This record gives sequence, structure tokens and C-alpha cells, in this order.
Amino acid sequence: MSKNHSKLIGYLIVGLCFLIYGNSLLNNYGFDDEYVIVNNEKVAKGISGISALFKSKNIESVDQGYGYRPVTLTSFAVEHQIFGAIPFVSHLINLLLYILTCLLIFKILNSLFKNNHWLLPLVITVLFIVHPIHTEVVSSVKSRDELLCFLFALLAMASAIKYARKQHWGWLAGVFVFMVLSFLSKLSSLTFLAIIPLTIYFFENVNWKVHLKIVVASLLPLIIFRLINTQLIESSGSRSLLFIENPLFVNGASFIERIPMAFYSVFYYIKLLFVPHPLLSYYGYDHVSIVGWEHLYVWLGMLVVIPLAILTIWKLKTKSVLVYGLAFFFITISMYANLVKPAVGIIAERFAYIPSLGFCIVVGWLLLKLSKIDITLKEEVRIPKLNYVFWGITGLIVLAGSAKTFSRNLDWYDLQTLVTRDIEVAPKSVKLNMLLANDLFGKVSAKELKQTEKDSLIERSIFYYKQALETYPIHTAAHNNLGILYSLEGDLKESHQHLIEASRGDAPDFKTFYNLGLSYRANGDPDKAIETLKKSIALNPKSVEAYQNLMYIQFENEHYEDAMETNITMFRIFPKNRPGVFEIGQKMVAKTHGPNSTYYLDLLLSKKLITPKMYETFKKQSNPSLMGG
Repeated sequence: MSKNHSKLIGYLIVGLCFLIYGNSLLNNYGFDDEYVIVNNEKVAKGISGISALFKSKNIESVDQGYGYRPVTLTSFAVEHQIFGAIPFVSHLINLLLYILTCLLIFKILNSLFKNNHWLLPLVITVLFIVHPIHTEVVSSVKSRDELLCFLFALLAMASAIKYARKQHWGWLAGVFVFMVLSFLSKLSSLTFLAIIPLTIYFFENVNWKVHLKIVVASLLPLIIFRLINTQLIESSGSRSLLFIENPLFVNGASFIERIPMAFYSVFYYIKLLFVPHPLLSYYGYDHVSIVGWEHLYVWLGMLVVIPLAILTIWKLKTKSVLVYGLAFFFITISMYANLVKPAVGIIAERFAYIPSLGFCIVVGWLLLKLSKIDITLKEEVRIPKLNYVFWGITGLIVLAGSAKTFSRNLDWYDLQTLVTRDIEVAPKSVKLNMLLANDLFGKVSAKELKQTEKDSLIERSIFYYKQALETYPIHTAAHNNLGILYSLEGDLKESHQHLIEASRGDAPDFKTFYNLGLSYRANGDPDKAIETLKKSIALNPKSVEAYQNLMYIQFENEHYEDAMETNITMFRIFPKNRPGVFEIGQKMVAKTHGPNSTYYLDLLLSKKLITPKMYETFKKQSNPSLMGG
């Protein structure tokens, strides 16, 4: 291909990407973005926080931590250092990464398809660019992990191709380095351990030693990733996987029992790739359900997948573009077929991002073949004669895909816009109802709101929480938040009932028992309040508020020794709060033993929480400001 043609195609790719994704630059932060940039303390430290990012999980909270994507988080840290948290910049970086990926796809495919005209890789690349299923990875800032993962995996593939042709160790090192970066961005490229050797087998004529070196260079990064993941990370914890994220996590389905769900999942992705409408930010329970052999999609999946899989294996030796595209799709989608491992969310558009390239290779090849266009021309400068069939079908696909992508970008403006739209399509989705209810609930406490506005937010929040409970009645968070909302409305009876249901739900945590404990106190049941607050402390021993409320309730109900024991425990484990704890302890002793009693000081001294010198000082003057740390 001439340099002029190469430049022209490059401009076309860049222009098309900006044309259909340019409106995403006006979007705000949205779905899950707070985890990676908005409210991430380590990212907010900028460059100085990078070392901590390599020693911690991708998502961390009080009770869990999961994922390891330090390269992705580092990109956010550098961005935050230079620009701060500006949505326009975040979306622009995502778009630029997508453009680089599309340019690289064309370059790689044009290099691989040596026996075909450059029109074939161009058509495939254009189909990839305009596919609406990519709106999530481009328009969602959080999905930068998918963009970086795929980009680095493609760079590793390009390096492997170069090594196969030049056999210079530098390109082999490139395979290793880029796969390390890919895995440290996200593990979605795990299937490239098969894709890279497959690509070399299809398009490069090399001996087994070269193949082996490429396989080793691809595999070593995974070993390094596993070592880093187990040895370097300082934070602990794992993800608590919920029924609503994928019932397969909790129903104990065997490998055999998952087979129908695998056919269902792959067919669902094929359907979405052919007809990307309607699109959703979350496909999980109960918009998409766990199905058995009775579901139509399972049998349709079998009718489509089994023959194509047999064809792919049978025709592997032909090394044709069509078979390569099919193999690429089946290998990369296997991670998300809910067979070997259940996928969070059951189905997700971001999971189809990498497999969609295989789909576009197949569709692009078939489109040119069915249009009877000769793509085996040796004269690369001359464009093959394009007929009305090609222009009609291709034009329709490009226009429809571009329009859908442009429109869908607007839905991703912010969380409320996105979920309000998506919930119309998936009203039974527990996750979507919870997301919208939580978003509305979070705005209730805004100081500038009028009471009528606050009442409206509470009413709408209650509606969506109840809608979530209609599908999944044991949702702990829904019951917990309804308890808080009804409390704000003054309906303590309804509030208390929901808090009890929360404690019986699918995932009761510290907040569940803390809120229930306070509710028992408000409803005049101190014994239950004490019992429940102790449960909350067991789940989160670092909560000053839980200890403090426990101490107050114990003292109010004349459990003086228990209250003093709680106070002493607080004094020991919360050094920063000692002045306040000391003051409360002194006041409690003054009421039970008299204002001049040294009982509290005697306890602290006996527990070696104060020195004899401090004891004498406080015996003379009870001044908590001297307590310090």
C-alpha cells in the first residue's frame, strides 16, 4: 500500500471515530466511575500514589477488595496529577485509546492478510469502529481497563508477528512487555495466550522453535501477574459475589449444569452483535436469567455454535480469513460464556469488546464475498470494483451503527440519565433499580433542597427500592435504605420492619446491624439494641460510632460495668479519640460513684492505659486535653 493510501485510511479511521464518539466528550462521570477516579483516594494523590496502586486491589472498601489493575489506575493517577478530575479529559483519553486501537487493528490485519487487498482489513476496521456494542467501553470512563487491556494485547500480537518475520529478540521482548501491561490493565486478554500462537499459525510460516518462544513470551507475563497478585499486594479481602450479579455464583451449579447457560450466553452475544438493540448498562438478574434446557435461546445457541465450532476445527488447516475470524470469536468469548467461570452481570457489552473483532472479521469477509468483490488483487493501488450490493449493505450497516452509537453515547451522560433510560427496557433488573434508587437517595441530604424536592426524592427512591424487592425480596441494601428513608419520613414502625428484613437478607453487613441497633433503641428495646450493636462491632471493630452508641445504651439502661468496659475498650483501640472518651468516662463515673471518685482513673491505670504520672496529674485536675496520643 502506498503512503498516500495509508495516510488517507488513517485520517478516515480517526475522523470516523471522532464523528460518532465526539459527543461522548460532553458527558459527565457516570456508572462506577467513582471507584476509579472520582472518589479514589490513591488516584487522587496523583503520581505520588502510584506505588500504592501497585500494592492494592482495584476496588477496595471496608469489607472487601478485588481486582488488580494497577496500570489502569496509574493512567487515572497521572491524569489526575496533570488535569485533576475533569470529565472531558477522561472521556477524551478513552476516545484516543479507542482510536489507537482501531488504527492498530487495521495495521495488523493489513499485515496479516497478505494475499488480500487492503479493502478487506479496511472494511473490517470500519465495521469494528461503528459497532454500537463498544459504547460502554468508550463512554464509560471506568472501562478504560478494557481499552488498555486490548490495546496492549494487540501490541503484543504485532510484536509476535514482527518476531516471526525478523526473529530479533527485541520483538520477543515486546511480546513479553506488552502482555505484562495488558494483564496489569485487566485480565480480559487472557485468551490472547491462545490468540497470538493461533495468529502466527494462520499467517506466518515459521518452525516450532519460533512458535515455542512466542508461547513462552506470552505465558511468562501471566506467571509474573500471579506472583505480583499474591506477593506485592498489601491489602486483603475478596469480592463478595451476590446472587443478583450471577445466580451461578451461589447456586452451586456444576460444570454439566452450566452447559445450557453457556449456549444461551454465546447466542445472546451473537444476537447482540448482529442486532445491537436495545443496549443496556447492566444485563444481570432478572433481565437476563439463569436458564436450563427448556429455553429457546439454548437450542438456538446449539444450532448456531456447534456447527460453526465444528466448521472452525475442521477447516483450521485451510488457514482462511473466515476460519481465523470464527476461531478468534469463539476463543475470546469463551471467558464470558458462564461455563468455566460465572461472569459478573451474566452478560455485558464490555465482555463482547474483544470478541467483536472476530465477529467483524467474519462479517467483513462474508460481505465482500457475497458482494462478489475480488479482494485477491495483486495491484494494491487499484481499488476493486464496488457494486451496488456492497455499497447498499455496507452503507446501511455503517449508517445504522453510527446513528445507534451516537444516540447511545447520550444515554451515558451521567448515572441518572443512563439508568433512567435503561430501566425502561429492563424494569425487572435488580441492579438497575438499586442504582437509580441509590442515586436518588444520595441526593436527599443536599442542604440546598427545598422540602418538597426532598420529599419527591424520597418518594422516588422508595419506589425503585420496592421495585428491586419485587424481583429479589431478600436484598439487604434495599431493605436497609428503605429503613432509613421511612425513618426520615417519621414512620418508625415501617422503618424498623425493613431494618429487620435487612438483617435477614442476602448480605447483612456492619451498617445493617448498626442501623437496626439504633432502631431497636428508638423503639424502646435496649437489650436487642445492645445485642445488635455488638454484631455490628464484630463485623467492623474500627467503628467509633458503634462503640459509642453501645456504651450510651448500656449506661442508659444501668449496665454500668458493661458501659465502663466498652469505654475502656474505646480508650485502648481509638487513641485519636481518647480526650472525648476520657471525658465521657469521667462523667459516667461521676454519676455512678460520685464527682470525686477515682474509679475511672484506677481502671485506666490497672489496664496500663495511663502512666502513674498521668494518673496523679488527672487526679488533681481532670483535663482531657492533656491526654494526647
